Amino acid sequence: MNGFKKEKSWIYRLRIPFDTVYTSVFLIRSAFGNLLVDCASSGEDVERYILPSLEKKELSLSEINALILTHRHSDHALGEKR
Repeated sequence: MNGFKKEKSWIYRLRIPFDTVYTSVFLIRSAFGNLLVDCASSGEDVERYILPSLEKKELSLSEINALILTHRHSDHALGEKR
């Protein structure tokens, strides 16, 4: 797992395998707080990719101020952490 990669000074992208391609989760670190854009396709993706990648950025899930879903396709909106 590679973790979040910087796209812009405050935007990071995490690529997560999905079938034969990948889906992306974005972390936006702004003055308004830490935002996640999309949450991958399953709770397993959250456990396996998102949480460890947040830890590499020294963030916990409780430090995410908002989750923004771009659309309801399964590769972008089914990840959940209970």
